[in-house]
Amino acid sequence: MGCAASHSDSDQGGPNSNHDMENRLDLDAVADIVRDLCAGKDSEIPSTDPSRAWTEVLSEPVFGRLCSCPRGTTAPDRLSSRDGRKYVFAFGPETVCGTLLRLKPYEMLVQLGLIPRYIYWKVYKEELPCFLVLFRPDLVKPEPATWDGVIAFISRHYPRCVDKVREHLPEIKRRSVDDFEKDCSVRFIDALENPGGPDFMTYDRYVALSAPLPWQTRLFLYCELRLFELFTGDGRTRLHDGSLGEMEYLCDNVALADFGEGNYKIIPVTVTIPDDVIRKNEDEGEK
Repeated sequence: MGCAASHSDSDQGGPNSNHDMENRLDLDAVADIVRDLCAGKDSEIPSTDPSRAWTEVLSEPVFGRLCSCPRGTTAPDRLSSRDGRKYVFAFGPETVCGTLLRLKPYEMLVQLGLIPRYIYWKVYKEELPCFLVLFRPDLVKPEPATWDGVIAFISRHYPRCVDKVREHLPEIKRRSVDDFEKDCSVRFIDALENPGGPDFMTYDRYVALSAPLPWQTRLFLYCELRLFELFTGDGRTRLHDGSLGEMEYLCDNVALADFGEGNYKIIPVTVTIPDDVIRKNEDEGEK
């Protein structure tokens, strides 16, 4: 699962403590290791023992995000390339010093809370290039991905709908996406996969509703804010099998250049989808 949260006494220890401190990884060192791993090269990987605080592995907080970009993109220029995207999900130093150094890209995407069908669609069907962006967090000040954090971001970026989202939030917390789909004729994942279609719930389309129903509010959060099936609002991802995933954070969608030279790293990533996942989704698409 990655390294544990930082503890106030994490930099204290036995006789090897000073040596370990000197060998902790900064942004550049993490990027070098991950770049070698993605290229299939041997690289010395630090211990990913989940009982270790991230401050025992990293000399500074390093955050990251796996980005899919339009075809032909040689490198992303923002944390999310989608037009109008106000904020993004990112993973934190707990993931950087654990899962990032332990799992292959497809497994990492699943661990970060993406459902296999979404990965299949973006990587296999749309053939979108993927990149890992690692960054120092000072510019974007990530916040834990809780419901309070979501409401704060909506208040800032989507102010005309925050009252309606607040009104429906208790029901949204209580019900699953599958349950909301029973209230309508829309399959949320299909709406998401067709941004130009009639069911994709944009901000403008949502605020044009005179009295949006709870399922329409949930669809807005799904399409516009990317709060998918596995989002629970407790600051942790959930995997498609229901198990606990990584800590996740919210941060503003900014241009990478705004971080400043040397404060971010871009690493091309090849995501290999398992054959059984491809077969399953192709079979479902034929139904």
